[in-house]
Amino acid sequence: PKARSVIANMLPRSTARLVSAVANKPRSGGRRLHTSTEVGRGYPLRRALGITKKRTQAQRAAELEGWRKELSDANELAKAAGLKNDWVLKTAVIVERPEILAPELPAWKVEYDTWKAKWDEPMNQQKPDIMAYFKASEEAEAKASSNANAKADAAKDPKKKGSAGDKKGGDAAAAPAEAEVDTEAAERKKRADQLRAEAQEAEQERYGPRITQADKTNDRKSLRRKLDRKLFLVIKKKGVESWQFPDASYKEGAHDSMRQVAESAVSTAFAESFQRFFVGNAPIGVTTYPYPAEVQKQQNTYGDKVFFYYAYYIQGTLALKDPSVVDHAWVTKDELPEYLDAKSIEYLNKVLPMEGLF
Repeated sequence: PKARSVIANMLPRSTARLVSAVANKPRSGGRRLHTSTEVGRGYPLRRALGITKKRTQAQRAAELEGWRKELSDANELAKAAGLKNDWVLKTAVIVERPEILAPELPAWKVEYDTWKAKWDEPMNQQKPDIMAYFKASEEAEAKASSNANAKADAAKDPKKKGSAGDKKGGDAAAAPAEAEVDTEAAERKKRADQLRAEAQEAEQERYGPRITQADKTNDRKSLRRKLDRKLFLVIKKKGVESWQFPDASYKEGAHDSMRQVAESAVSTAFAESFQRFFVGNAPIGVTTYPYPAEVQKQQNTYGDKVFFYYAYYIQGTLALKDPSVVDHAWVTKDELPEYLDAKSIEYLNKVLPMEGLF
């Protein structure tokens, strides 16, 4: 216990919690730190860092069953309304621009890596120099090969200088070879450093700085913003106050599948130069939006049933082609509540991909 307290005082605060969690694990018997109900390996790390526990398989199944029941209840309400049409089938396309740069490490990870490097430094200094061993081994092999060649030459011509018996001559012959090896190694190192510098310059020229001009001016129409975050495309249509994802309605006879409806939602709104990749033929989620009572009577329809499809931005300029689309923006997941309604945000938080810890 005394040693644990001394070590804990040397560690960063977040790392000390981790060491304490692992050190207090029972040797035999008692409650385990990570059981099947605590969703497996890695739980001590998540608990030490204050991260919410992952959902168990039973919790995920219960959540999925809740979504199914919610959708089933909505369908029953639509049928009970006695209107001509239950739902207008629509697709909404979530277009993601993936991260271009790796996210910056959180403060606790930088703190831990710094401490770990200092902690490992004394041990690393005690490790043998592997490269020196290989260099000595190569030099020994080269010398043995040179002696073998000298013996072969001496056997053919005993009068030839630099025979195996002439030790001085052998050392003199080996010296230029060693100098040549050192020169080649220096040239390889110089070339490697040059290639590394060129790669860094090319990366800087291609991606630019992490904080771009679009970040400084908060230009949300630009793709050159938040390079270390996922961005999602939202649009604004004429005469509509709220923003939305690109969408389209299913038309019987015009579309063979909902995937085609999703494709048309993007192709009709933007020019062909906007290249994207759809993930599969199935939607990633579905939800319903009942109309207000007055609108239900006017349109004789209960509401919209929206199927969400996922796509990745590949390349190209985003040129608006549909005159009903008047504006667009590329926003992060944290910025979506500024554009979408509360119900959509509540649902999207369940289906959108999480951004990792590292």
